[in-house]
Amino acid sequence: MIEPEDPKQPEEPEQPEDPEPTDPREHSAAWKELQKMVGLDNVKKEISHLFNAKINHHSGIQGRDVIPMSLNRTFVGGSGVGKTTVAKLYGKIIGELGLVSKGEVIIKSPSDLIGAVIGKSEANTKEALEEAVGNVLIIDDAHNLYQGTDSYDPFHRAIIDTLVANITGKPGEDRCVILVGSDDKMEELFRERNPGLQRRFCGEDPLHFEDYNLDQLCEIFDTKLAEDGSLVSDHGRRVVREMLARAQVRPGFGNGGYIENLLLRAKLSQRQRLEAADIGNFKAPYEKQVLEAEDFDKDYDRISRADCNRDALFDEFVGFDKITKQFREFQQMANGMRRMGVDPRSYMPWSFVFKGPPGTGKTSTARKVGKLFYDMGFLSTDEVISCSAASLVGISSGQTGAKVISQLEKGLGKVLFIDEAYRLASDPLNISSINFKADAVGELVDAMTKPRYAGNMIIILAGYSEDMERLLSSNQGLRSRFPTIVDFPHMDSYSCLLLLKQELDKAKIGIEIPGLDEAGDEQWKEMFGVLEKLKGTKGWANGRDIKTLAKKVIADLYIKVGQASAETEIGPLVVSGDEAVKFLQDTLLERQGNSGRRRILL
Repeated sequence: MIEPEDPKQPEEPEQPEDPEPTDPREHSAAWKELQKMVGLDNVKKEISHLFNAKINHHSGIQGRDVIPMSLNRTFVGGSGVGKTTVAKLYGKIIGELGLVSKGEVIIKSPSDLIGAVIGKSEANTKEALEEAVGNVLIIDDAHNLYQGTDSYDPFHRAIIDTLVANITGKPGEDRCVILVGSDDKMEELFRERNPGLQRRFCGEDPLHFEDYNLDQLCEIFDTKLAEDGSLVSDHGRRVVREMLARAQVRPGFGNGGYIENLLLRAKLSQRQRLEAADIGNFKAPYEKQVLEAEDFDKDYDRISRADCNRDALFDEFVGFDKITKQFREFQQMANGMRRMGVDPRSYMPWSFVFKGPPGTGKTSTARKVGKLFYDMGFLSTDEVISCSAASLVGISSGQTGAKVISQLEKGLGKVLFIDEAYRLASDPLNISSINFKADAVGELVDAMTKPRYAGNMIIILAGYSEDMERLLSSNQGLRSRFPTIVDFPHMDSYSCLLLLKQELDKAKIGIEIPGLDEAGDEQWKEMFGVLEKLKGTKGWANGRDIKTLAKKVIADLYIKVGQASAETEIGPLVVSGDEAVKFLQDTLLERQGNSGRRRILL
C-alpha cells in the first residue's frame, strides 16, 4: 500500500531584516550648525552621544532595554565660549530626536525666577518647570543663584530648593533642564547649596567649555568678518592677532564676545577716520571700506616706537644709567629676535628682583617696566598692580594659597609689584607665621611654572638688599624663578643735586648753581659736603627725601609770591646757590633733631 504523500505545507515568508538605522546626524540641522562652530571638540563629542540610535536599535531587537540617559546637564566655562549658543542647539537636537514630546527651547535667567516676596520665587520656578514639560528649559547665568556663603538669601535658595523638589534627574522624564554658568561659581553652587542639585544636573561631570586658543580666536574673527561682509587689510589682521594674544590672558577675557566688541569698535573708529579725512563721496559704503590697523588699535605701531618711548620713559630718572642700559638690552634682544623671525616671548625675563635702599626708584621703575613691556607687545596693559607681603599671607590654614592666586589673577597681563617682599621670609622668632609665609612663597614658586601665569605677566619682588637676599635663600626654587636682579644703589651727591634741580624746574623755579657741572666749584663743594652728611643720617631715603626737600623749597618760594601785593611785579623764580645751601643745612639740622624755625626766602 502506497502511503499518500503529505500535502506540502506552505513555506512561511522570510522576515525581512530590520534596516540599519540611518545616522540621525545627517538630518539634524542643529547638529550641522554645531559643527560649524570653531573649536569645542570635547563638547561636540559629548553631545554626539545623543545620537546613539544605532546602539539603541540593536538593543531593542535583541530584547534588551534601551540604554537610559538623563537629559539634564550643566554647561560651564568662561565668558564668550558659546555655552548658551550650544545649549540652544543641544535643546533643538533633543527635540529633533523626539527625546521630549514637544521640543520647544525655553530660556530663563535667575532674574526671571526670583520673586519680590516670600513664596513668589517658588511659584515662578514651578511655573517655568510646568511650561518646560515636553520641552527644554535653559537657565542661563545659573551661577547667579549662588550669593556666597556669607549671604543667606531665602529668595535665591527657594529657587534651588524648588528645582530639586520638582526634578528627578532620572531617564525618561519628559523634560530637559540645562544649567549654564561660569565654572568656578557653579562648583560653589553645587558644593554650598542643596546637595541634591548636583545629582539632578550631572554636576559632578559638567560639560566644560574651554577658552579658545589664539588660532581659534583668529578663526572666529574671520567668521564674523564674513558674516557681515566686512573687509580688513593684511596689516589690520596682524594687529588683531597681536591684540588677541595680549587680551586673552586677562581675567574674564570675553573670547567671542571680546571679538564682537573689537569689531564694533573698529567700525566706529573707521567711520570717524573716514569722516575726519573728509571722504564724503567715496564710491563704496562704509561697510565696504577696508578696516585698517589703526581702526583696531590707535597705538598699533607701539612696537616700532618702543625705542623712543623707552628713552622718554627714563628721561626723568637721575643716576639710572646702569638700569636704563639693562632694560635697553632687553628691548634690543626682542627687536633682534623679531627681525630674524624668532618669537622673543619665551626668552624675555618675566620675573625680577628689585633690591636697594629706600627712595631709589624701585616703585617708579616698576611703572616704567609696565609701559616698556606693553610697548614691546608683551602685556595687555601697562597697569601695575601693587601689593604687599601681607596681601599674600593668610592668618589661618588654607587661606594663603587662595590669597596668592587672587593677586596673581589681578596681575595677569599686567605687572604685579610685591613691595617689601622680604617680609615673606620666615621670622624664626615668630613661630606662628613661619608656615603661612613659607606657604605663600611655595605657592608663588609653584604658580609661576603654570601656563596661565608663565609668560603672561611681569612679577617684581622689591625690598632692601640684605633682606631680599635672605628671602631668596628661604626657598630653593625662589632664586631660580627670579633670576633677573636689578640693583638700585644709593644716589650719589651729584645725582641728588640734579634731581633737586629737575623737581624745581617742574614748578617753574630755577636754581643758581654755577658750578653744577664743575666739581671744583666752592659752592658745589659746600653742597656736596652737606649732602654727604645728609646721606649718613638715619633713614635717609635718597630720591624720596630730595623730592621732599624740593617741595619745601617750592612751598616757601610760592608763599612769598602769594604774600606779594597785586602791584608787585613778579620776575623769574630763582633759588640762589647760597639759599640752596641753607635749605640743605636746615634739612640736616631737622634730621639730626635740631630743627629750628622754618625759613621763608627773602
